Amino acid sequence: MNKMSTTIYEFNPCIYPRLLWVVKGGTLDDISKVLELADYEEDESTGAVTLCNVRRRSDENLGALVWFPKASNIKNLDWIAHESTHVAMYMFGETGCIADVQNQEPLAYLVGWAF
Repeated sequence: MNKMSTTIYEFNPCIYPRLLWVVKGGTLDDISKVLELADYEEDESTGAVTLCNVRRRSDENLGALVWFPKASNIKNLDWIAHESTHVAMYMFGETGCIADVQNQEPLAYLVGWAF
């Protein structure tokens, strides 16, 4: 079997029951060997994408994948902030947390963590 050329970085937020995977560069084929992706079709114009309800094949743990198709795209702080918000909203949705004006701190901390 060929060695996978794509590195998948894994992060555990500990207090939320979902993982975060980040990939810079690489291919969907390589990512799909490790993570089960829900019906995503690659778009060459995408600078970054967050996929939710991603499942690790080895143990079926769930999480979100943030993928920067071109490794250099990870230097764009606007995109990192944008994708971090998607990650936080996904984790909030999975745990029943509420993001509103009266309850901003948990969301702000989670976006900061994902960033």
